[in-house]
Amino acid sequence: MAAINKKSNEYAAQFGRLYGRTPKAVFAAVAFSYGVMRADDTTGGVDKFLEEWRILHENGIVPQRPPGKGKA
Repeated sequence: MAAINKKSNEYAAQFGRLYGRTPKAVFAAVAFSYGVMRADDTTGGVDKFLEEWRILHENGIVPQRPPGKGKA
């Protein structure tokens, strides 16, 4: 799997300059909030977040592996 350049990936292209100016904590908070909105409770939000991370990793979009089930 090729290394992903944080400054030149599909997400950076979509966000433009906002991508480099947005702290990772903000992206994480928005992703979690989005997951909670799609789940029944906050635990479901964590599950949705981890599932999406797993999918992104398996498809080579993010190199970082998500933690194993129940290890969040």
